[in-house]
Amino acid sequence: MNQGYYNNGNYNNRYNNNYNGNYNRPYYPNYNYNYQNNGNNMMNNNNDNKDDKKSLFPLLIVIAILFIIVISLIVILMLPAKKVENTTNTENTETAKQEEIDKSDITIGDASFGYMKIPYSYKKSDDSTATLLKYYSSDKRYSVKMMITKDEGKGAYNYTKAYVERLKANNATDIKQAQITIQEQEAYQVYAITEEGNTLLAICLKSGDNIRFVVIEGPDGTNIVFKSLENYKI
Repeated sequence: MNQGYYNNGNYNNRYNNNYNGNYNRPYYPNYNYNYQNNGNNMMNNNNDNKDDKKSLFPLLIVIAILFIIVISLIVILMLPAKKVENTTNTENTETAKQEEIDKSDITIGDASFGYMKIPYSYKKSDDSTATLLKYYSSDKRYSVKMMITKDEGKGAYNYTKAYVERLKANNATDIKQAQITIQEQEAYQVYAITEEGNTLLAICLKSGDNIRFVVIEGPDGTNIVFKSLENYKI
């Protein structure tokens, strides 16, 4: 047997040296130190997380407020646009209805005055007589007049000439005259701008023993009513 294992001195020395050496090594202090450091680190991390959450909370509030403001502005801006759109649609509908009415027409006159088609919306005036038919637009800005008078041998030309002189006396301007034919009947046409700024268009012709005058007047010379003279029939 080896002396080192059974020799008390050697055995004890080896045993004691190994034991004491291992025992005296600072394992436990290191373990405690590491544990404390880990604990401190964990506490520090928890504190950092709390600080991060605290710093994010005001930012989240600001973002939420900005989001609410943006949504509110969008809603406010959309409401007037929708109202304008509805108003525009209503106006377009009313305009379309009026155009539809204007495209339709009614026939006015009789064997004495002749016949003519005018817009459906025009109404007969209450002061019409046996020698004067008067129709007005719904806004009273346009008028259609059909008149008859005895010829007395003057003829349509002279009646037209006298009518033009009356227009001049009433300060009408831009007066123009032209000879035309209506159903092979000689007639005269007069164009003028009245003192009030209205456009005036008239025709004069002889029919039997009578002289017929048809006069249309209104602020806009391009209005559809002025085309009514094109369908005048004796």
